[in-house]
Amino acid sequence: MPNVYAILGDANTRKSSTTRALTGVEQHKSVTVATASGDIEVFVQISSLQELNVFPNDFISQVMAEGHKNVLVELWISSRTHMRTVYPPGPDYLLAFLNAGWAIRHVVVLGVSSVSRSLPPGAPSPNFIPQSASTPVNRIASQIRAWWAWL
Repeated sequence: MPNVYAILGDANTRKSSTTRALTGVEQHKSVTVATASGDIEVFVQISSLQELNVFPNDFISQVMAEGHKNVLVELWISSRTHMRTVYPPGPDYLLAFLNAGWAIRHVVVLGVSSVSRSLPPGAPSPNFIPQSASTPVNRIASQIRAWWAWL
């Protein structure tokens, strides 16, 4: 089952810029990432699933069908409505991933110092970068690499 690395934040918190700085990926694709325990192949999803109008179960089906073992995903903290369709908040996506048997390895939250809705049981305690909108992206990526043991 896949390992999940999640970046949560609402609009204008530098989720996509951070993901690009961490991986060099411009669009969704797989990339090799060096970690302290060796290289891993990571499927990178640029843009939050809510912005892409993707429900949790649809993303789970896609990842499983494509056979990805590690996933870096962006999620809004809050829900998002698009054309009268409501996409759930980030913690609901994490819960769906856990219910599918996925392991949530790391969670970083950008733009706030706490989340009003707790992450589901089984998810790790998140790391926060509250000033992400005014922090250089390379500094954000460097901090996340240290937390995740990515080189």
